[in-house]
Amino acid sequence: MIKNVLRRIYGAVPYKQNAFEMLRHLHLPQSIYKHLHFKGDITIQSAFGSFKMRHHGYKVENELFWSGVGNSWEGNSLELWSRLCKNHDDICDIGANTGVYALIAQTVNKEANVHAFEPVERVYLKLAQNIAMNEYLIVPVEMAASNFDGTATIHDTGSEHIYSVTVNK
Repeated sequence: MIKNVLRRIYGAVPYKQNAFEMLRHLHLPQSIYKHLHFKGDITIQSAFGSFKMRHHGYKVENELFWSGVGNSWEGNSLELWSRLCKNHDDICDIGANTGVYALIAQTVNKEANVHAFEPVERVYLKLAQNIAMNEYLIVPVEMAASNFDGTATIHDTGSEHIYSVTVNK
């Protein structure tokens, strides 16, 4: 009960994003910034350039906002992904979620044909919004990708945002 009240109070605090933009340059430790969520449009820095995305108050956007690409969430994977995307013409982001990997691919390689697959409609809409914010030519595909032809039932938690779904019960 107290936790919910504190969340509502925190949610009502104005100008969080402006304050956090100033604090971001202090390089706060993750133990602190992981609690400093907000909602709004942000710019994510990487070694290969920057891209915009909508921060919905979720963990991934929050870590990328505070630390940039390669310094926190999936840091090693994102660095490797960036290097791999640099010299390829066709790139697929399977299970794209809100599009971090697809956005990095297009940031690194403006000429690449990038396709981002996301089967969950409410998450797909966030992916499409992030692509539009950057005016990238990424092709969003509201569909799952597999090595099998056919259809399957996706089991989803139904929560506002998810990081994975499955076809297994």
